[in-house]
Amino acid sequence: MRGNLNRYPFDRYESDIWLYADTPPPPQAPEASQVPQAKPPQVKHGLGAADEELALDKDSLQKNVPVPLSIALSASTTGVKYTGEVVRNKDSTVTRVHLNLTRPFNVINTVITVMILMMGLAQAVVAMVINRITAQDRSDLLPLSLAISLIFGLPALRSIQPGVPVVGVLGDYFSFIWAELFVAASAIIMMWIWLLRSKKSTTQKS
Repeated sequence: MRGNLNRYPFDRYESDIWLYADTPPPPQAPEASQVPQAKPPQVKHGLGAADEELALDKDSLQKNVPVPLSIALSASTTGVKYTGEVVRNKDSTVTRVHLNLTRPFNVINTVITVMILMMGLAQAVVAMVINRITAQDRSDLLPLSLAISLIFGLPALRSIQPGVPVVGVLGDYFSFIWAELFVAASAIIMMWIWLLRSKKSTTQKS
């Protein structure tokens, strides 16, 4: 198959199946002048029968008769849509089946929905961290716990995409990688904010 898996979920593939069938020509009765004279059986290596072999040379293959083909092709694979056509050439007896493999619309819609969910969750955590930065209450660590949870939760959310390959495809650069960076940065910033405010509060009390 010719295609690029790195363009998931918008990857496309092409493939060709070549079909040809033939049969040997029907035997023809030899003429009387061509009938060989009967010879007595010869014994070879102690065997009582002639050691004859059927030879099939290139000329014999070229005399074979092509067999007409009637093709009915159906394919079904989860997460893949098949389309194509049967190409017949009048100058050739070889039949070519051209196949196109794409992701169906329901798979693409599912992948886009998961991308939106990942980016929405990451942006919500970033907004919560910004709200905590501007607030004076340092005891609220909910954004920190959510950020750490999403660092391990986003890969699980990504894995529900139908037929998703390993990390690094085109769809990851739209959402997953950025979402991971957002939640990781939010967790780091939230921890530093908590440490700085704790130190400041301790200094003021002393």
